[in-house]
This record gives sequence, C-alpha cells and structure tokens, in this order.
Amino acid sequence: MKNILYTIILSFIFSSAYAGSVDGKGVVCCLVCNDEFFGSIFKNYIWFDHGYAYRYNIDGYSIEERKSIYPYKEISTSLIRWNSFNATYSLSRKNLELTINAGRSIPCELIEQKQEIFDRLNEVITQEKKKNKI
Repeated sequence: MKNILYTIILSFIFSSAYAGSVDGKGVVCCLVCNDEFFGSIFKNYIWFDHGYAYRYNIDGYSIEERKSIYPYKEISTSLIRWNSFNATYSLSRKNLELTINAGRSIPCELIEQKQEIFDRLNEVITQEKKKNKI
C-alpha cells in the first residue's frame, strides 16, 4: 500500500514539473522578412513537441522536418536551448528572440497551432511554383 501511495505522490510531483513546458507551441523566426529583393531569408519554423524541437523548411516543393538531436532543455524560466546537427539554438521566452551558435539574435513570433506552419510553407511553395517555368 505504501508503494502505491509513493508512486502516486511521485507521479504528481513529476507531472507538475512539466506544467510550464513549451510542448504544443511554436515560433517562426526571421532575420530578413518580406524584403522586396531577397524575400524572406533565414526563416526558421520551429515546433516543440514531446520534449524535442522540430524545425521545418522547404526542400524543393515539399516540407522537410528535422528533429533536434537531444530533447530541448528549459535552462531557466526565460531560456530554452536545444541542439541540432551542427548548431546550438537558444530561445528567449521573454522577448522571443532566437540565437543560433551564440550569434545574432533573430526576432520570432508565437505560433499557436502546428498546422499554421504547414499553411505558411505551402503558401510559399504555391507562390514559387507560379513563378517557375520548369
């Protein structure tokens, strides 16, 4: 009986520790957005789910998903960090700025639903298809 009680108490403690998690939220971060000549450069679509950061980008006419190598870490109440193949990403929760490899800060905006990422990327693909001749 004691073991069951301990298990219930520990489950409650550990489940409340994840209450501030960013799972189920995302950001889109853009260094140069809506420039007439360059378009949108260095755009990062990031979604947090099951403890990992997923980055989405366009590859040809399809959407590519890249999962972070390790789970993201909530370093403090205001910083989230994760690693992906050749980069370390840090996201400020206070001002929604993304830093890649401790470089320049990139402003981000919050995305509430994952589908919004796919909608935005599919719109870019559709527009580019109209411009292309082959």
